[in-house]
Amino acid sequence: MALNCALAASPSEERLMRELREENEKLKKIFQDMAGLMLFEVNLNEVRGRVGGEDSDSDSDSDSDSDSDDSEGSAEDVAQAEESPPNIELGEGVARNHAVVFTEGDKCILFPSCERGATDTFVNGRSLQDVLSDLGVEEEAQICRQSEKPQVSGYELQHGDRIIFGRHYFVFVIPSEMSPDLYIASGKVDYAEARNEWQVEQRSTMQRRFSGIHASIFGGSLMPGMGSSGAALQLAEKDDVIEAQKAEISELKQQLAAAKAEVLQLRQLAGNTLASSTIAQILTKDYHIQEVQAGDAKTDRISTSIKKTFTESIDKMMAVEALLARKSRRPVAQQGDAVTKTPSILRRMGSDSLRKGLRVSLGSNAESEAA
Repeated sequence: MALNCALAASPSEERLMRELREENEKLKKIFQDMAGLMLFEVNLNEVRGRVGGEDSDSDSDSDSDSDSDDSEGSAEDVAQAEESPPNIELGEGVARNHAVVFTEGDKCILFPSCERGATDTFVNGRSLQDVLSDLGVEEEAQICRQSEKPQVSGYELQHGDRIIFGRHYFVFVIPSEMSPDLYIASGKVDYAEARNEWQVEQRSTMQRRFSGIHASIFGGSLMPGMGSSGAALQLAEKDDVIEAQKAEISELKQQLAAAKAEVLQLRQLAGNTLASSTIAQILTKDYHIQEVQAGDAKTDRISTSIKKTFTESIDKMMAVEALLARKSRRPVAQQGDAVTKTPSILRRMGSDSLRKGLRVSLGSNAESEAA
């Protein structure tokens, strides 16, 4: 008779299995760490190839060009090629020897390490080359090529300066004045503001260069004696003059419309015996054109075409007044009087100063009848 019963593992076997499991976990962890190290090594090799540190290519190039007298590249390029490649991947727009920041006491001084570093390093939107030039440092004395304390003058960084290395934006913060996290959280500086500052300065630089090219070609600037602010002021003044002229034209149009309406009204009243006060005033006085004082020069407010229009309106109103005056002086025929005929005549009306040679054609002959 067979009996089925479970056999309990001995304490020694149980301990051995636990140790095997722990060893297995350790091996897995080691393999994972080795995989990360292998990946990091491959990335460094890619960086070495991109930066130009491939020794095989450089050696082959140097061997092939060693016998040539017209070898390209300067001594500086050869020395730079012999240097060990950087241990980090260079960012966009960053040169191998871009810039140097030296700390002396509580001061941080920025120096360009090459010509490209001087033009591709920006402080508060302006290139480091222009900043140092404004400080009186000549371009030949701006480049710092030694690793020790430089003998040339640099730019002392201030709290809150925006610095751009290539296409990478940074802000310089002095911890004694404010912590970096608190300064950024305060909103005093951000990426959008720093980029806009850089773009504005780039546009100004391009405008200055274009003005210089224009001056060298045509022998004068776009606006002689005017900078960017002066040009903007001049354009603003011209805009004000244009707006004033538009307002003046609008006012003159209103005056002309009122005069035309008055002439139309006088035409409708031509059958009456009394003339309006406006016509009497126009007939007794000359129409004076107002003048305005604009600085030291006086300018007429009414152009030649508008003067002509007003003159024509005055002539028409004078003709109406002449017709009304003739009707008021017309004799009335009495009984027994002989029938008289009044021939058609042309009468000269109006002052000579306003309208010379004005003739009004009156109506046809009319016979007076006896009452």
